[in-house]
Amino acid sequence: MFWDHDGKVYLTTTHAVDQPQNSTANGSAVSTSEIDLATGHSLAAPTVNQAGSYSIAGVSHIIKRNKYYYLFTAKATSNSSQQGHVSRSEQGPFGLWESAPQNPLWHNGVDEEVQNTSHADVFQDADGQWWAVLSGTRPRKVHDNWMESVLGKISIPR
Repeated sequence: MFWDHDGKVYLTTTHAVDQPQNSTANGSAVSTSEIDLATGHSLAAPTVNQAGSYSIAGVSHIIKRNKYYYLFTAKATSNSSQQGHVSRSEQGPFGLWESAPQNPLWHNGVDEEVQNTSHADVFQDADGQWWAVLSGTRPRKVHDNWMESVLGKISIPR
């Protein structure tokens, strides 16, 4: 959920979309709708912010910093590695969105020191510095090989 400076509240969600007939991937789209907090109902049909060929998108949310709205979305690519993407809009929480040229901002590969990354968010500290925080695991490295990590637990061969 995103609370805008004008008091309006928006909900950003992810839902399945149809893919071309020959596609093997399930598609997903990110949509935003304004909601009435008193009733919990949407005030209008959701507006699609992004739809793509990635198989899964999730944990999408919006923040505002200065004149820009930022849409954060975790996207799983066809090889199942999760990547974090950011888009921005000057117009508002419904877009038009432009993708950051540095996307993906993080990549969840099996050779990375921190793995299983997800649910990224940003915050500003008391000194005005911006930070990113996300969940992940750091598998133990043994003889230049990363040990398998399952839900934050390390499997070490005996």
